[in-house]
Amino acid sequence: MLRLLPHRLLGQAEEPDEVGLPDVELDRDATRLSDGQVARVALVRLLLSRPRVLLLDEPDAALDDDSAALVGAVIRRFVAQGGAAVRVRHLRVDAAADRRLRLAEGRIVELS
Repeated sequence: MLRLLPHRLLGQAEEPDEVGLPDVELDRDATRLSDGQVARVALVRLLLSRPRVLLLDEPDAALDDDSAALVGAVIRRFVAQGGAAVRVRHLRVDAAADRRLRLAEGRIVELS
């Protein structure tokens, strides 16, 4: 399991309640979380490390629509503050995307 500094030591950053987890501690044993909770805790912990780029493989795949919307808002805020995000999605259309690309037959094709 990935261990980061406790989020309290890292200063102001995303909080669990911003992704719909107001009662979940970031250091809770992951075996006691649902798949959707694990995905959201992982995103919050990642953001606490202050990355410049997020590479996200279906960060909302295990989430209901409301939780997926919260995750999308956190990612949009990250980008608005100067970060970059590459998000792979298979089911939902990402209306917030600047560009939409598809991998088809070994080639990346931009969608209009």
